[in-house]
Amino acid sequence: MEQYAVWEGFMADLEKKVATIQKKCAKYGCEFHFAKVGEEIREVEDHTRIDPTTGKPLMVKCKFIICEAEGTAQVNGWEFVATIEHTEKGNIFHKAMTDVAIPMRYRTSDTYCEHCKTRRERKGTCLVMNTETGEFKQVGDNCLKDFTHGMNASWAAYMASLKTIFKEIEEKPVSGWGWRERYYDTREFLQYTAETIRLFGFAKSDSSTSTRGRVQDFFDVDHGNTFYWLPDEVRRVRNLMESVGFNPDSTEAKQMVEDALTWLDGQEASNDYLHNLKVAVSLDDTTSSNFGLLVSLFPTWDRELETEAQRKADAEAGKTSKHVGKVGDRLTIEIESIKCLTSWESCYDGYHTTTTYLWKIVGKDGNVYTWKTSHWLNEDKAPTEIKGTVKEHKTFRDVKQTDITRCKVTKGG
Repeated sequence: MEQYAVWEGFMADLEKKVATIQKKCAKYGCEFHFAKVGEEIREVEDHTRIDPTTGKPLMVKCKFIICEAEGTAQVNGWEFVATIEHTEKGNIFHKAMTDVAIPMRYRTSDTYCEHCKTRRERKGTCLVMNTETGEFKQVGDNCLKDFTHGMNASWAAYMASLKTIFKEIEEKPVSGWGWRERYYDTREFLQYTAETIRLFGFAKSDSSTSTRGRVQDFFDVDHGNTFYWLPDEVRRVRNLMESVGFNPDSTEAKQMVEDALTWLDGQEASNDYLHNLKVAVSLDDTTSSNFGLLVSLFPTWDRELETEAQRKADAEAGKTSKHVGKVGDRLTIEIESIKCLTSWESCYDGYHTTTTYLWKIVGKDGNVYTWKTSHWLNEDKAPTEIKGTVKEHKTFRDVKQTDITRCKVTKGG
């Protein structure tokens, strides 16, 4: 069965035609088969974007739908070939089956019907061929229906030319790229993201210079996706890339992508986000609708690395942490690290609220301390020493902790 590759931009119109053909074939009992059996990404010329260096259209990736189509208005092996327009100077063939050679005698034949053996004035006649024997017959419009399940000449011609119609659609130049989905190499886009984060750090989507926006700008400028950009804006982005030595093919960017993908491959798709991310990175080619999802791979990976490092640190601390002092003892604690675990608000007089913070402190002695207080501590300028009173001894997740109260920062902070 014949297969055709049809650009996705033509599929809506094609499917409308196919629906009409199917109804017509069902009415007359003719065979017709149409199915979409696959898809593939191809590179084609985009004539809306010209390379300023070569003067040639830039290449873009787009999706083609692989279709199967076959149909005939055939009775006992007889199939419509062409209509014959009879003129005083000779006959003109309007061929439906363009790959069939019509016998010479029909170039000058009159309007005689070889089926009902009659000769009368007709605007034209039709030519049918037996696909099994190769025999031809010239027939009138009324007799044609005996060879086409009752279809008239125009529809019989359409069915006979089905292969030609699909071929023309397949070979029709694609157009309107500004309004159609484009496809991009997924690994290449990830390398652009990695290089952007490596040089500029990561910025959330609500930032004026978000990583998502910056990556797309760099990617679009390098790939000529600037048809609607102002020239000054293209120059600004290009100058920024050159000023920092932006190179998505750098060893660092490639390694960063490889490490992030290796990490993701080892994760369970425990939620919809991770499921979507794993699917998106597995695609060879992607669309702009997935750019945000792909960019998110790197901060997600980074957060997980930090979380894992913290887990290891906590585990190590848990192995050595001991209860310190006795309840009521006053302690001086040299701080290795401090982190706010949680906070909550409470109303203390019916009108006013206060915020309480729970701090986890790992001392240089390897012991874990907890401190509940209404004081906020700047983790970037954290204290290096505090004094506090032992309130109680606890164990949380097998880690021995000393709860302290009435603390005073004595160094740093």
